[in-house]
Amino acid sequence: MGNYCRMKCLIQRNCMKINNFERPILTNRRIEIKDIISPLQLPKVKKTIFNSNFSFKHSYDKRQINSIYFDNNSFGSVTESLEGTSIRKKSRIRWYGNQLKKSPATLEIKKKIGHLSWKELYKNTYTINPLAKDWNNFFKHNNGSIKQIQLLNLKPTSIVKYDREYYCSFNKKVRITIDSNLRFYRQYFSKSPNKKYCDFSKNLIVLEIKVDVEDEKYIKEVLKSIPFVPRRFSKYCESIKRSVFNEYM
Repeated sequence: MGNYCRMKCLIQRNCMKINNFERPILTNRRIEIKDIISPLQLPKVKKTIFNSNFSFKHSYDKRQINSIYFDNNSFGSVTESLEGTSIRKKSRIRWYGNQLKKSPATLEIKKKIGHLSWKELYKNTYTINPLAKDWNNFFKHNNGSIKQIQLLNLKPTSIVKYDREYYCSFNKKVRITIDSNLRFYRQYFSKSPNKKYCDFSKNLIVLEIKVDVEDEKYIKEVLKSIPFVPRRFSKYCESIKRSVFNEYM
């Protein structure tokens, strides 16, 4: 009887574990607008952020963000973005920090329509090993019995790294991020993870304003005090343009 109870509990725990892996966290739909600025513009932009009527403050410590992007052989995600397809989708595994030790990582499926975006998050379902020399060990699913269907027929095409600063308004309705030191590591032509050779864009800084859909009204107010020219920009598309398309130019 004791063995039966232990076996039953083990099966139940495994079922719960599988369900947790299979069910994503759905984020709120939010509006995101971006601008590209130079390092020379950055001090002025930061000054206007702090002097804004929204009393922006640092909301999180500055940290490095790392993402492995996945795409098919025809670069479907890039094509969707460049052509402005109604619903655009990008698949990536993201982790934080610049440590050389193993780190938990989250599978993110980001979907977008115009400036409106949302994510499906499979939190900490992967482990990243920065020292691994092959893809099978560089990122590993934390439950080997589950095939991550979201990555079927996709392959690693780029690793993008950058440093992010976080700001939030006094009413917690508006968030601003500043991404700098962008590094693009080409993966499409690599049989193993390329961690050494990158395209470093020190003159490219991405400024982004984010609000939940119901708080859209705040965007116009924020733009009155911060120099900002909304434009389309994708770090993944930029990485592919630099690393893959240049091969054919």
